[in-house]
Amino acid sequence: MKNFKDEIISASDMARGFSGVLNDLISYTKDRFVISKNNKLEAVVLPIE
Repeated sequence: MKNFKDEIISASDMARGFSGVLNDLISYTKDRFVISKNNKLEAVVLPIE
C-alpha cells in the first residue's frame, strides 16, 4: 500500500520549492501533492495529463 503522507506538503514549503514540486510531477516521481495550511488539507496539485 502506498504511503500518502509523502505527498503532503505545507503551503510555505510549496512556495519555497515550487520548481522541485513541478519537476516531480512532470517526471512522474509523484502522482500528486496535497497542500496543507495551518495543519488543514487545502488543495491538491495534479499533473495536467
